[in-house]
Amino acid sequence: MAASHYALDNLTAIVDMNGIQAMGKTTDRYSIQNISGRFAAFGWKTFEIDGHDMADIMEALNEVDAVKGCPSVIIARTIKGKGVNFAENTHIYHNNLLTAEDREMAIASVNSM
Repeated sequence: MAASHYALDNLTAIVDMNGIQAMGKTTDRYSIQNISGRFAAFGWKTFEIDGHDMADIMEALNEVDAVKGCPSVIIARTIKGKGVNFAENTHIYHNNLLTAEDREMAIASVNSM
């Protein structure tokens, strides 16, 4: 609320919306529906993007530069672990370290994309 009250138009937040948190699906623990609407209700200018698309990311970052009189938030819709087949869309690796074998498999998975 303070950010919009003080018209902090030089403030931009980026929210990674991958739907996963340390204990599992975010929706199993929190009500996060309409996050853009929630930020807008507090006076933020909102942008929703594909967080894996560099063109979307760059466009949103350019657009927030033009926002005047309020803070901005970029809601980046992503897939946790995208491109790493054994880690994609799972909470298992949220707080855990990869083993040396996992790391090699992850590198191979990303390199094959």
